[in-house]
Amino acid sequence: MRKPGQNCAAALLTVVFAIAPAFAQQQDSVAADSVAPYRLEGITVTISRWREAVNRLPYAAGLLGRAELQGLEPAVSLDESLAQIPGVLVDNRYNFALGVRISVRGFGTRSQFGVRGVRIIQDGIPLTLPDGQAQTGNLDLAAAGRIEVIRGPASALYGNASGGVISLQTESAPPVPFRPELGVVAGGYGDDRFYQKYDVKLGGRLDRFDYLGHISYFDTDGFRTHSEARHALINTRLRYEPSNDSDLTLVVNFADAPQAQNPSSLTDSVARAKPDTVRDIVLPREECPPEPAFGGCQDLGEEFRQGQAGLTYRRAFGDVHEISLMGYGLFRELENRIPFRLIELDRLGGGARAEYRLAPATGRVSRFSAGIDFDRQQDDRVERIRDGEGVGPVAL
Repeated sequence: MRKPGQNCAAALLTVVFAIAPAFAQQQDSVAADSVAPYRLEGITVTISRWREAVNRLPYAAGLLGRAELQGLEPAVSLDESLAQIPGVLVDNRYNFALGVRISVRGFGTRSQFGVRGVRIIQDGIPLTLPDGQAQTGNLDLAAAGRIEVIRGPASALYGNASGGVISLQTESAPPVPFRPELGVVAGGYGDDRFYQKYDVKLGGRLDRFDYLGHISYFDTDGFRTHSEARHALINTRLRYEPSNDSDLTLVVNFADAPQAQNPSSLTDSVARAKPDTVRDIVLPREECPPEPAFGGCQDLGEEFRQGQAGLTYRRAFGDVHEISLMGYGLFRELENRIPFRLIELDRLGGGARAEYRLAPATGRVSRFSAGIDFDRQQDDRVERIRDGEGVGPVAL
């Protein structure tokens, strides 16, 4: 006579042995029908001033590659690209005299013009000046091959970058001696108001030398009255590799905006009823009505010219040590016509950076890096009183 415990054990063994062959057949079937695994390459970024996997960064970082950037049209504003990164808000006011407002996790929302609280870099050269302000009018978005973003405080890496960092890198030169590209974008707002943009890109590689040049021209009538703008941009990057362990890169950038009209704001009721209209104060004198409102007609808007050049040298000593040196200079000429004031600005600036990196030994994750940044800014600014009759005396 069997005990109850023995009967249970026998039944359990029977069930296990019965299931085992079926389980083995299922595993063999799955293994036979499975597709061969494909290993994805890791994503690395350089915005931390060190080439590192993005999942190892102690920051919230975002990355946009060439596939996400080159298909954007007409590529004249950062909101076309950065809208894909969470935590980054680009307020496009469709006013080329004011530009966009960039906010990274709330930093920068109170900026009335320019970009503050966020550091912007293009090809390793800072566009943010020592006073904390950056302009985006000379960003070459149509030739950008990569945008990296740090969302959150990064002052330990970049100084006056309280809210985050946005780094743009020009796309790599094509692996052929010479390749031209031509792009044309056009559209309209209705009522005989149009915009057009033309891009010419030349690039190539010759032995240890590669180059990429881009020229663009943008012209728009704007949706509203007195919102016309014209903007030309030239961006060139030359790169030479003296050896397999070193490279020298020259970047030259020039922007010319001879016209950027400012349609200003409207009251809520007028904006709903006639969104394409403007107040009298924004109009030029030749378009002024017989009896203009208070302030007359002051032709609000701005025009500017800006040039920037930088030279970067990088040298690696084996797989452990690396140094990097960079120097740059810039100028900016601005005439800004705001209500009752005319601002004339002549700006000179420049700076340098030196870095040393000690790469980790094999099998170790420790590393060491040290560097120093120096930036200088000199502004010659004159502010004049103006009204509907013309420009008056100096106010500041």
